[in-house]
Amino acid sequence: MNISRIIRIVKKNTSLRDVYISLVSIIVGIVLSFVFSSGLYSTKHNMASNMDIMTKSLMGLTGKDLEKKFLEEMITHHQGAISMSKIILESKSGNLKLENTASKIIKVQEREIEDMTNWLKEYN
Repeated sequence: MNISRIIRIVKKNTSLRDVYISLVSIIVGIVLSFVFSSGLYSTKHNMASNMDIMTKSLMGLTGKDLEKKFLEEMITHHQGAISMSKIILESKSGNLKLENTASKIIKVQEREIEDMTNWLKEYN
């Protein structure tokens, strides 16, 4: 079957809008499968990107607005560190150095989140 015959069949049986939607869907599917399978969309990239977004969110702020945004972003950052540390502990990897570090991160950063949350209440 050649291309011109396929085009005639498509023209006869579907509207141009349907063809356009189908082509766009196919292209999006191909692009997404490439991005996800190639490693372009990785956790490491997302974490770095999120950190960059957090840092940029502070730009241009001053005074109380800067202080409040800093606390909000640091709480989120610490929550991420706690979540990752819990995964290490739940994996029971057997790497004692890593497990000890994960335990310390949880303990210290939970306390820091509590402190920052209390300080944040002063801004409301």
